[in-house]
Amino acid sequence: MAAAGRYLSLRLRVPDRPGSLAGVLAALAAVGANVLEVEHERTATRLDIGEVEVFVVLETRGPDHATDVVASLTQAGYAVTRE
Repeated sequence: MAAAGRYLSLRLRVPDRPGSLAGVLAALAAVGANVLEVEHERTATRLDIGEVEVFVVLETRGPDHATDVVASLTQAGYAVTRE
């Protein structure tokens, strides 16, 4: 699966508010990405007050789908970094 480009690792910065993680997961479900792993970081010094970093490992249908996933999250207003 890795050789086929079906794994995608992302970091997203989201507001530290109830429901923010659920919103990220709903956005991923809407674009058809399968979530394999989630890490939620609230205390890193690189984060601003009121901000959370979410690290996700996803399974996609391939490189084109991975590009679509990132574009969809960016369009939804998330700050996305590919790992």
